[in-house]
Amino acid sequence: MKRYGLGLVFVWTAVILISLAWNIQQVRKTIRRLAVKEARTHFRKDLAIRFWATAHGGVYVPSNERTPPNPHLAGLPERDIKTPLGRSLTLMNPAYMLRQMMDEYSELYGVKGRITSLKPFRAENGPDPWEKSALEAFDRGTREVFEFVNIGDKPYLRLIQPMVTEEGCLKCHGEQGYRVGDIRGGVGVSVPMSSYLIHERKEINQLAVSHALIFLTGMGGIFLGFRKLNFYFAQRILAEEKSEHAARRMEHLLFSLPVCIAVIDYETRRILDVNPQALALFGCSQDQLIGKICTDHICPATENNCPIIDYKLTLDQSEREIITHDGSRVPVLKTGIITEIDGKKVILECFIDITDKNLAEKELIEKEKLQVVLEVAGGVCHEFNQPLQVISGYCELLLNDKSLDRNAESFIRIIGDEASRMAALTKNLTNLTQYETKPYLGSKIADITGNSGEEDPKEG
Repeated sequence: MKRYGLGLVFVWTAVILISLAWNIQQVRKTIRRLAVKEARTHFRKDLAIRFWATAHGGVYVPSNERTPPNPHLAGLPERDIKTPLGRSLTLMNPAYMLRQMMDEYSELYGVKGRITSLKPFRAENGPDPWEKSALEAFDRGTREVFEFVNIGDKPYLRLIQPMVTEEGCLKCHGEQGYRVGDIRGGVGVSVPMSSYLIHERKEINQLAVSHALIFLTGMGGIFLGFRKLNFYFAQRILAEEKSEHAARRMEHLLFSLPVCIAVIDYETRRILDVNPQALALFGCSQDQLIGKICTDHICPATENNCPIIDYKLTLDQSEREIITHDGSRVPVLKTGIITEIDGKKVILECFIDITDKNLAEKELIEKEKLQVVLEVAGGVCHEFNQPLQVISGYCELLLNDKSLDRNAESFIRIIGDEASRMAALTKNLTNLTQYETKPYLGSKIADITGNSGEEDPKEG
């Protein structure tokens, strides 16, 4: 998280610096465009004056020390004239007018002007190295040259454009060999940049302050945002740890319970998880059971006949069967509920093996049956013993009678033997220890001899 925070701070800082650099560049471009625009405006003003003067063939002004006659116009017949009142006038050609305006009135608005040529009439109009380079560029087709330079120790914008020969120019410059359309020099202006640079610094300072405020605001937002994010993630991690701890505790509880537990996907009906007790009951490993269809193992129901999913039944302590890994069926007491685990709808089934319970119940039933038999047998024996004793006693008395013939004696002995056999059977009834049956005439009857552990009196 800290790494992402540092990365975001780096990106935000880079964005602010790039924005500041771009805006500073735009300010500088704008300042320079304004300076160039001002220089062109002054140039066009000078050009308009020159065109005006050329169109009128020059201007006559009083001749004096300030404006002496132009020696380069000495060949003109009317360079100097007198008025009817006797005032001396001299002709000022456009270049002469423009030069005087530039020399005398440049301080009025701070812009310096200058006419120059590679073939000047006046040596003072000769080009300096920068102007010479520009004039040579004009001969190659360049229409304008400007550059930001220092003149002395002050910054200026120097701009120069070519001065094209017109018909009115040939009056003075025809003797130099120029023709209409030739470039005979250039008119330059030098615009002081001090005021522009002061304005530029103010703009840049404002940009720096505004970007600093934006940067600090953004950093504050990043700081607060990351504090909230850190708090959120801390709370989330804590909640996840609590949830994980609760899940582990629940898993420990579920897997420690002495019951079998299985988790089944409600949609796919596949076994998702089982506890060790269930694995022991099924007799297989977890890999052999996880992912299997529940009806193949947990519930021997046919497809689409699940009591919980298909018939919406609630299993609560319901006696069912499961199919173990070897295919045998084990009776269980099952409870099944529908719930959600990790957002997934599942069936949670709990079941316990009731094989021992069923055997115990069967033994109890057998004991109860035996108890009933014993009670019935006791009553029967009590009722039978007295008649049998009477029969046995009379048989003995009759056998002692010497007057009986042999057939009668034989019958009496049979009666006595059967009475003795019945006495033995009643004795066996009183000695019953278990309840077992034997087939008899297509049905079943209690096996008195086998259950008492005595020999059959008939066999004895």
